[in-house]
Amino acid sequence: PVFNVGERIEASTSPLWVYFLSLGDIVAPVRLEWIAVMLGIALTLAGVAFAILGARALMPDRGPHELLVPVGAGVLIAVAPVWTFASSGLENGLVFAWLGACLWALATASREERPLRAGFAALLGLGPLIRPELALYSGLFLLVVLIWRRNEDTWRDRGRLLAWAVALPVAYQVFRMGYYGSLVPNPALAKEASRARWGQGWDYLRRAVDPYVLWLPLVVLLVGAYLPFVRD
Repeated sequence: PVFNVGERIEASTSPLWVYFLSLGDIVAPVRLEWIAVMLGIALTLAGVAFAILGARALMPDRGPHELLVPVGAGVLIAVAPVWTFASSGLENGLVFAWLGACLWALATASREERPLRAGFAALLGLGPLIRPELALYSGLFLLVVLIWRRNEDTWRDRGRLLAWAVALPVAYQVFRMGYYGSLVPNPALAKEASRARWGQGWDYLRRAVDPYVLWLPLVVLLVGAYLPFVRD
């Protein structure tokens, strides 16, 4: 798993995306470039579908004649850069799929009385294998589970949850340190990923929100979601 044969350098930021592409290259009779593009689009669609299912699971049971419209998903799919990056051949589609699947897993688990399933815990812990910064999301998701089940789970349940969540990331980290001789992927060193650039992050956010006036649908969605609670 290297960029140049004979050089033990991890040139990819997303280990899981590399292995997805490798598997696709083995089973699919098309060029790797098209595998990356089509897989990115398919995973983006899967992420949107999972997000819709997760939002539905969070809602109380509805009557048979009530219609649920995924307005939030409509906002996402209407923004052109979503599809530009989904079809770029990068790991963006995998990020969308993972975030949507995590929402669905958490929403589904919230309706159950038993401890979080092992498969769900492993899913929540996959963040660092998709993008290094997604470790923050994995930690947040696991913290949510620990807080909401603080009165039901035993210490053994909590230990089992964390063990399943960190098993794959820790196993890959051991492989990374042994094979590449590095604590992080090479792009993290080349791009100085340890430094904070809050001003540039704010610029990125403005460039994503301002051209599409995204604050407006967000306000409408918030009002539409919470107005019924206020009225009741």
